[in-house]
Amino acid sequence: MAAATADVPEGDAGTIGGLANTASQVGGSIGLAVLASAAGARAAEAGGASPAALSAGYDLVFLMAAGLGLAIAAVSLLLPARASR
Repeated sequence: MAAATADVPEGDAGTIGGLANTASQVGGSIGLAVLASAAGARAAEAGGASPAALSAGYDLVFLMAAGLGLAIAAVSLLLPARASR
């Protein structure tokens, strides 16, 4: 949120903050849907609802989530630091 509202005029900070919060919520929902779809597809490829198939689906999802987390951490290092006022 600090990066989203860093250089916004005071009059627009509430609007931009609300937009950033909405984007965060929608992004999380879409991300969860993508991960659940990937897990279901991998489980279906591995044989359906057996424990081994479900484990294969979860294995893929945890790897995807770890990669996404690392990518987010790398991008966050590129964000400008907020100057103290």
